[in-house]
Amino acid sequence: MNHCWIKYFLTLSLLILSSIGSNAQAVYEPVDNNPIYELLDELASLKVITINSAVKPYSRIFIANKLEQAIQNAEKLNSRQLAEVKFYLKDYFFELRIKNEKLKINEKEKTTVLYDPPCFRYSDKVFKVSITPWLGGRFMINENENFREFSGGGEVSGYLGKHIGYYANVKYIWESEPLVNPVIFSLEEGKSWNYLRNGSVDNTELRGGISVGWNWGEFGIFKDRPVWGNAIHGTNIMSGHPPSFPYIQLHLKPAKWIEFYSITGALKSDVIDSSRSSFGPGPEHIVYHRKYMSANFFTITPWKRTDISFGNSIFWSDVFKVGYLMPFNLYKSVDESLKGSFAFAGENVKVNDDGHLFFDISSRNIKHLQLYLSLWIDEWKSARIIEKNQHNILSWKVGVSLYDLPVKNLSLTIEGLSTRPGTYEEYIPANLYANEDYSFGNYLRDDAWELYVCMNYKPIRGLQISASYDIAQRGGYVYMKDDEITYPLSKNLTYNQTTFEINASYRLLTNVEALIGYKYTQNTGDLQYIPQIFQGKTSTILCGINVGF
Repeated sequence: MNHCWIKYFLTLSLLILSSIGSNAQAVYEPVDNNPIYELLDELASLKVITINSAVKPYSRIFIANKLEQAIQNAEKLNSRQLAEVKFYLKDYFFELRIKNEKLKINEKEKTTVLYDPPCFRYSDKVFKVSITPWLGGRFMINENENFREFSGGGEVSGYLGKHIGYYANVKYIWESEPLVNPVIFSLEEGKSWNYLRNGSVDNTELRGGISVGWNWGEFGIFKDRPVWGNAIHGTNIMSGHPPSFPYIQLHLKPAKWIEFYSITGALKSDVIDSSRSSFGPGPEHIVYHRKYMSANFFTITPWKRTDISFGNSIFWSDVFKVGYLMPFNLYKSVDESLKGSFAFAGENVKVNDDGHLFFDISSRNIKHLQLYLSLWIDEWKSARIIEKNQHNILSWKVGVSLYDLPVKNLSLTIEGLSTRPGTYEEYIPANLYANEDYSFGNYLRDDAWELYVCMNYKPIRGLQISASYDIAQRGGYVYMKDDEITYPLSKNLTYNQTTFEINASYRLLTNVEALIGYKYTQNTGDLQYIPQIFQGKTSTILCGINVGF
């Protein structure tokens, strides 16, 4: 497997380095709780900029270009929006210099120590590096108990010449109890916890990558959390919920009306391979099934501010299949041609790999308004549309976001989700649409529905006040016991949650934020799905501070 990845990377890298152009290196910004993504969504819905928001994270060069585009359309912005754009542009020092190649750097400017954002930076014609510390804390208290969280780490990122971008960040996090695990229904980023004796947990995660860029795309090796599909409250295509994983990515934008992403990654199955494990006598040696994935995503823009995206993915185990490396791929077709052609541990691979289709449509043609729909399909038969009590195996999410209307600086988001029973399940556990048992799909997984409403008000630069209401339910469907084709949605509820939340945050510096909030939750159902602090009916006070993202 490793030789295939290396050959693939080197071949494409040679082709790329022979290309003409620059300014497309991918140094990616984290998505989770990052306000720059909210700002770009707002600017795009006001027709100040144009973006394809179906695939995240965005690169820093992409963000810098969009902020500069907003400055060029300053007459379309109100005072708060213009102040926000200028505020965040301070963080894109390298990217602005890369864009303006004629800008000379004197010796005094090569080395800088900044307070906004807090970082050290060095820049010359060839080598650019930025070192940024990360530090954070969060505290919550309610009728059940109190919760404490501490996080720390940092990021090193930069550019080599005109074509190469790199970044690496490490984040340590400690929690007095886990707010997320593969079973709990939570929008928190998934973690590979170390469970400590006192009930607390900790985790250290490394994310990063290196890419070679040219003026209409880039290719690189990354360890990150890709997010596919438009949504504010968790997507249902590729959510970024599982822990980061290593993958190679090809990104192409050869024309304004088309964009393409392709990734192939190595995952962790958490399914024991008994044929390669040793259970005694003597020390145990546990080996897990190898697991891989490939996916691609095309975005067509038939007219400005309307993006139609479609793609497919395949998850498989044990034997690495080079056929899935082809970027422009219909994976199930390749799966059928490869079926039974590989052997592992003396047995033929006779069962199909786990393939899926997905679609996403986003429209910002009406000023102030974004409309979007995401569809993830595991199994589809047209006859089921007219058959009584039969359902296709799929998940859909629909949403609407309204900005600056009828009140300036106020936004409203409404999202609805429905996921049929059995949608994210799989006959072969090692082929599950998951990494370390965290689903790539929506955080509620299958047999669930949700309604989410959120209002955000930003009266001045840096201050945000939000109020949200969420109701989520999950049924008692049991895979391989109940019939997913005829099983009713959310029958015999095992999870029922109602949440009302008010939060206020202020961004002191471009990457320094303080927050305070109140959260009311009412949970019923199986306690394994609910963090201990939120079980039952609770009223929670929370506060926190973050340096970095």
